[in-house]
Amino acid sequence: MILTQEKIEEWLNCKASLDAAKKVEKELRILICEALSDDKEEGTHRYTIAGYELKSKVSYNYKLDPEVANAVLTKEEAACISSKPMLSLAPYRELEYSELIDEYIIVTPAMPTLTISWESE
Repeated sequence: MILTQEKIEEWLNCKASLDAAKKVEKELRILICEALSDDKEEGTHRYTIAGYELKSKVSYNYKLDPEVANAVLTKEEAACISSKPMLSLAPYRELEYSELIDEYIIVTPAMPTLTISWESE
């Protein structure tokens, strides 16, 4: 195949259409999942609406706040550390309330997932 300007322009047009469709799909997914899960409880939720089976998954991102970690180290000590603290979610969920670790954790909503299929008979 010979690469032509037409093929390059066709690809650019397809890429632009795909990017636009992805943006709209993401916005609609968030809108639908928010409408389905008012309580924002983490986990998978199933619904049947207008003959469709909907499955949405609500999740959150957890990360450790480097500001808090650096607050207990000197600048020289902090400069020696080049690691990214990671939270082990299962043991964290089993902990009794701990104000100290809760100050260290930043929780943000993750991108919801959504599956829609025809209702099974």
